[in-house]
Amino acid sequence: MFSLNKLVTMGFTVNQATVINKLFKRIGYAAKFTTEHLQADVEVPENKIFQINGIDGLKEIFKSDNQFYTDLETIFTQTGNSNPWQGKVETVVVYQIGAEESDYGKVIDDFIKVNANYGQVLIDSRKVADIQKAAAKANSNGRLFVGQTFDESIKNNTEENIAVALKGLNIENCMLLYHPDTEYLAGGLAGIMAQYQLGLTGPLFATVTNCTPQDFDDTTNNNLESLNVSSYQYVNPVNGGGVEEYATPIVYPGKQIEGTDTKRTYIKFSIDLLLKAKAVDFLKMAYNYEDVSAKILDSMLSSVLIECQKGDGQFKRLVKQDSIRSDGTVVKGFELKVGRPSDLQDEQPSLYDSQTYPVTGYYRDALTGRAIQINLTVDPSNSQLASLGFLAQAA
Repeated sequence: MFSLNKLVTMGFTVNQATVINKLFKRIGYAAKFTTEHLQADVEVPENKIFQINGIDGLKEIFKSDNQFYTDLETIFTQTGNSNPWQGKVETVVVYQIGAEESDYGKVIDDFIKVNANYGQVLIDSRKVADIQKAAAKANSNGRLFVGQTFDESIKNNTEENIAVALKGLNIENCMLLYHPDTEYLAGGLAGIMAQYQLGLTGPLFATVTNCTPQDFDDTTNNNLESLNVSSYQYVNPVNGGGVEEYATPIVYPGKQIEGTDTKRTYIKFSIDLLLKAKAVDFLKMAYNYEDVSAKILDSMLSSVLIECQKGDGQFKRLVKQDSIRSDGTVVKGFELKVGRPSDLQDEQPSLYDSQTYPVTGYYRDALTGRAIQINLTVDPSNSQLASLGFLAQAA
């Protein structure tokens, strides 16, 4: 892969902005299937990757009598849900795990090296040891992980269960579900949350096709909620027996393992990538290191947040719009400041010498109003561009 530093030096430019929305509509799925699970005329590619774009494509590759088919079917089925829980998943990138491979952390690392074109990543295993390793590696590789287990330690909230272990690892991007192994609630929710921009639709109160609502007692529900582990159950406004017809299936509590709302986490994740992608667009233009260039970068990055403020279009209203308090104070939805070279020359000479544009500021989450900090450095150095390198694969 060419370094963007090389491309900038060559004066490489493009007319159309980098588009990474497809990344959000793609899901990675690592599974230990064999040729016995595939249709007779299907061979596993040398890179162990299948890219499947729907149920028709799934039928051409996998036989329908195995877990891997039903897992993938559940992901794609969510595209037929009624709004607002209709998934927009475009492609599932399927990676074959070697028969001898037992370390799911290494599996995620290897998967990313071969194909990183997805925002969310799943595994076929429901075992807690595999989930813990995969979640940690997915997080360190900058991917959102959705895991599922039916382990008794979760139900009973026993000491050092998988939920507690994941929290101890400070994993930000992990949603854990408690559901029977025979169904794939993790895949169903990943399919629902796959949108033009992650965070447009969240898991809370979702209705998931191909998954059966469960019935857990109050103790189990209290344990699940305290651990930030989600489940799929019926809720009924009418108390008592014989009124099942009024029950509605929902996912609850819909949080990340460390306690944040999953929808808000997905929004933060995708806005961060959109800003980085726009920074790559700026670098491609190879402007001279001048104050006017800093102004252009400011406008390009601001365009992402302005789009996220709108109430229409692909991104809906993810960033709070400007508002006025009763005392007349203006509360801005976002503020950005791109360091000007003329200021940096004296104030931060190291940044000036490396032709770096520091970007600081914040945007306010449309629901909570909480300020999310922005701290980005934009420069043509190999180290900075390496941190954005996977976007070149995804674009």
